[in-house]
Amino acid sequence: MSAIQKLCIQGVRSFGPEDRDRQIIQFSPLTLILGPNGSGKTTIIECLKYVTTGDMPPGAKTGGMFVHDPKIAHETEVKAQVKLQLKDVAGRVMVVTRSFVAQQKLKQVSMKTLDGVILRHNQNGEKVMLTSKCGDLDREMIESLGVSKSVLNYVIFCHQEDSNWPLTEGKVLKERFDEIFAATRYIKALEAIRKLRLERNGELKIFNSEIKYLKQNKDKADEIMQKMDTIKTKLVVSKDAVGKMEAQLTPVQERLDEIAQKSNDIFQLKTQVDKMAGERKQLEGHCISLRNKISNEFSGETADLEQELREFDSKLQTCKLSLSKLEVQECKLDADWKEEEEKIRGLKLDNHIIKTNIKLHENTIARREKLMRDAASQYELSGFTDDVFTDVERFTLLMQKHISAAEKSMNALKVECEEKEAELQYQMDAVRDKKTQLQQEEKMKRENINKNKNEIRNIGAELKRVGASAHRLEQLEKELKQMESELQACEASSNVEQTRTEVQRLQAEKAELETTCSNLDSEMGHLHSQSKVRTELDMMGKEKVDKEETVRKIRDKHEDTVVHLLGQFPADKAGLALRDYISQQDEAIRGFHKGFNELQSEMASCTANRNMLKEQLEKEEKNRKNFEEKVFQTCGSQDFDDSIGALNTSIGALQDEKGALTGARHLYSKFVKELRRKSMCPLCHRDFPDSNDVEELVQDLSIKLRLVPTQLEMKEKSIGEQQEKYKQLLQLKPQKEQMAALSQKEIPNLNQKIKEKSEKIGKLRGESDEAEEMLNQTQMDKALGESIQSDLLFMDRCLDDIRQLDRKIATLSTKIADKGSGRSMQTVISEKDDVQMRLKTIGLSLDAKRDSMQKQLDTVQRLRSSVHDVNTEKLQITQDLQKSRSLDEKRSELQTTNERLEQDADEAGRRITPLESKWLELSEEKKQTIRRKEKTLKESSQQLQTMNSELKSINVETDIINT
Repeated sequence: MSAIQKLCIQGVRSFGPEDRDRQIIQFSPLTLILGPNGSGKTTIIECLKYVTTGDMPPGAKTGGMFVHDPKIAHETEVKAQVKLQLKDVAGRVMVVTRSFVAQQKLKQVSMKTLDGVILRHNQNGEKVMLTSKCGDLDREMIESLGVSKSVLNYVIFCHQEDSNWPLTEGKVLKERFDEIFAATRYIKALEAIRKLRLERNGELKIFNSEIKYLKQNKDKADEIMQKMDTIKTKLVVSKDAVGKMEAQLTPVQERLDEIAQKSNDIFQLKTQVDKMAGERKQLEGHCISLRNKISNEFSGETADLEQELREFDSKLQTCKLSLSKLEVQECKLDADWKEEEEKIRGLKLDNHIIKTNIKLHENTIARREKLMRDAASQYELSGFTDDVFTDVERFTLLMQKHISAAEKSMNALKVECEEKEAELQYQMDAVRDKKTQLQQEEKMKRENINKNKNEIRNIGAELKRVGASAHRLEQLEKELKQMESELQACEASSNVEQTRTEVQRLQAEKAELETTCSNLDSEMGHLHSQSKVRTELDMMGKEKVDKEETVRKIRDKHEDTVVHLLGQFPADKAGLALRDYISQQDEAIRGFHKGFNELQSEMASCTANRNMLKEQLEKEEKNRKNFEEKVFQTCGSQDFDDSIGALNTSIGALQDEKGALTGARHLYSKFVKELRRKSMCPLCHRDFPDSNDVEELVQDLSIKLRLVPTQLEMKEKSIGEQQEKYKQLLQLKPQKEQMAALSQKEIPNLNQKIKEKSEKIGKLRGESDEAEEMLNQTQMDKALGESIQSDLLFMDRCLDDIRQLDRKIATLSTKIADKGSGRSMQTVISEKDDVQMRLKTIGLSLDAKRDSMQKQLDTVQRLRSSVHDVNTEKLQITQDLQKSRSLDEKRSELQTTNERLEQDADEAGRRITPLESKWLELSEEKKQTIRRKEKTLKESSQQLQTMNSELKSINVETDIINT
């Protein structure tokens, strides 16, 4: 069972965020949380709910209201943490930590959840951590606590604001109960089970129809597997045989590679011979073509020709040097000629530029003189009326003086206008200030007049009200006398104190009766619980007898079987002993199965090896017969080695004859050439007396030469046939040696191995039959034990229940003995009814007394309140009558003040009119002065700009002339 042990809170609501504010709460089996309002009792429940489910409390919105207020902590960020230590359903200790932070924004507080961590210890004592990034902490907590989230939210850690959910409307209440008891999931599970049952029944029908074909397929598959095992065994043997053959073929292959290498070398040598012969022919042809190209053949010796070549080379070098010197001189002369041409073109260009500049200079002087003449005539400068101007500096100085005088005149005019403008502005400001002062004074007096008029109206209304209330004063005096007399009469007739004493007496009597009734209820509860205990004791006794009868029946039914399996019937925990026996039998069956399978596998392996050996023996016998047939076809009845020697001798003789024919052909051809060239014998160098003898000899030799190719062809054909036969015999020679080894060693060895495998298979078959028999016996014992296991386990549970019932019966018997009582239930009930009747009567009397006393008190209080109200109204009217004379005086004074203020306001209005006219005149005069100033300054400025531009133009022309 899960249980919480310790809770640590920091930075949540009233719990501060500092380390010193951290609070740790220890939970014992019963923990009470006490404290005044606002001390954090509810916060503890909210923290427990948050750390187990991850849900914020109601009203916390986004969680900002759940964290300690940053404003109170004087921080912009507050970190909070809730840590819980608990035991999960398996009894292991785990620690859950959830952290979050609140940040103070501009208008609100936002909360951000940090990583949560679950820390626990595994079976090895190592710490194991699960963070919120790696898993779902809420689901992990629900599984660790062993209760659903709905139970945590609505039952265990239910918030006080949600605690009235059992009183909500029916629909919501049903949803809550469905969540708590997982009714929806149960209904869905039942529906899923029904659907699954229908689907499985349909599938079962299909499987039953298919099982027949599947069984056939399984038998066929088993047969194929057996064949595959046999083939695998044959494959292993074949691979071994192939390996042996490859080992035998390795030297043959090496010899063949060596022969092929030699053949390749011979071919390369022939190719080189043919290549060199082709190159020789090509060089010979090249020599012939060079000879044909020579037109004048040198008749002297080679040394003379070489001397001529050397002299020709020296002459050629001398000519080349002379040619290079002449080319250098030619290049130098070309460069000088081009340089002179460039100088001539430069001088012509300079002459043209000078003439152009002279014309431009004359034009510039003419433009400057025209500008100076026009300026002198315009500004009345003396001494500049001649046609030619010589003193330009004097003209420039006079122009600058004239410009300075114009600037001074313009500045003086500007200062004069600004002074006049400032004077007018000062007068305008004085008039405006005086006018504003008068307007403010008039406005203030008008406001005082209106305020006084309002006050005069209020005073008039107050005087009218006071005059009307004079008649009300007499009426109030009459009413006050009448109410005071009624109040005295009511106080004299009331008996409140006597009634209050009676009420207190009745309350004491009622409290005594209620105590008596409570004692009677306790006594009835004890009597009721005692009867309940007796009933429960009877039921337990009956249940114990039933379970003992069940145990007896099960023991009688299965005692022989248990004794057969276990050797004796255990006094206690027979089901557990039988379960241990079944486990042992399972182990034995697995051992028997393993041994039986090993025997079957070994027997199958031996059978496959024997079959393979038989097939190998048949194959070797067949190969031996085939070899003997090949040898007979090649050699006939002759011995194999004798045939090889005879063929070798025959091939040597044929090759000698072929060589003799080849030498004879060359020799005869040489003899024929010698005879035709010298007409003498090539051997003895004897001359023939007659030329006819030479011709006859030549003809005889020619006839023999014509017969030589045919004879060579026949010899080569005979050699080829003999070599082919010799080659076949050489190929059969390794096989002959192999067949001899087969006949002498391998075939007898195979027969011996087949005999040994057959004996081993017979022995394994006997062991397999024994193992199968033991396996069947063990399986039968196990099946018998499993058939009675459920009854024995039920018997063990019944025995445990009987022992538990004995303990409960002893406990209840002790309770009955401790709680004895002398009275019966009926006596106590009668006494309680009498007490309740007396309580009801006293309650009615007490209520009547209280109502009577309250009515008297209400009447006296109502009369006193009326007297007080009349006195208050009378006093107010008397005060108002006394204030009427002072109000008349104040009204007269206000009227006089208003008349005086009216006269002052009118006088101020009359003084404002001439000031406005004068301000307008000054404003118009200021505008005219500003316009005149601007016009004069604009004209003077334009004139100065013209003079400056003319002087600048003259200076520019003068600079151009000087340059």
